[in-house]
Amino acid sequence: MKVILDDFKQPQGIFIPLNEWEGIKDMLPAQSQLFKVMSSYASKSIYDMSAQEINQRLVPFTEELVARALSEGHYVTYLSDNANAKFVNEYADGRKELVNIDQATGRDHIQPLPR
Repeated sequence: MKVILDDFKQPQGIFIPLNEWEGIKDMLPAQSQLFKVMSSYASKSIYDMSAQEINQRLVPFTEELVARALSEGHYVTYLSDNANAKFVNEYADGRKELVNIDQATGRDHIQPLPR
């Protein structure tokens, strides 16, 4: 980090190298202009991120897309954590269905979940 001085040696600003941003960003309010500007430029390349970091970064976009799909009358499908199904279909009205795919025929088997 370096202080930027004018011709009269008066401090006018601070130069913050992007590689130092991660070490200081938690000291600033997220609503500050500096935080917003630096965060838009100082992010890691996707090639330098772990799978967990990529997933974390995608959460806001995914949530927005799911909300939009549901509000437009579509359902969303995601992997199931239920041992009895491969996927879950979820609808805007709160209904959920377990979805299995028959390996032999490729046909789906859908089972409504109780609310």
